[in-house]
Amino acid sequence: AVREEISRMIRGGRVDDYATGWLRDIRREIAGLEIKIREKADSLVKVYREILTDQFSTIRSGRNCLPVKKQFRSRIPGSLVDRSSTGSTCFIEPASLTK
Repeated sequence: AVREEISRMIRGGRVDDYATGWLRDIRREIAGLEIKIREKADSLVKVYREILTDQFSTIRSGRNCLPVKKQFRSRIPGSLVDRSSTGSTCFIEPASLTK
């Protein structure tokens, strides 16, 4: 019976969102926050479009980043997450997204 209950809670090798009401609520809240972060990142792309190498945000090391031209790195407050292989692009996680 325990094995069947556990099997019922796992789908695709992952604990199902509906395994418990608490887990469902937490995952729903996380999804909502991820949407808000993505929207904020997209709005920052519009603000900083002149100093970006691409007109979209990206995920690097699990963090939302803006691809900033190397010479403008200091114009965006935040953390340097990564650099492109050529070194011409810095991937910055804006401080406003970190909050």
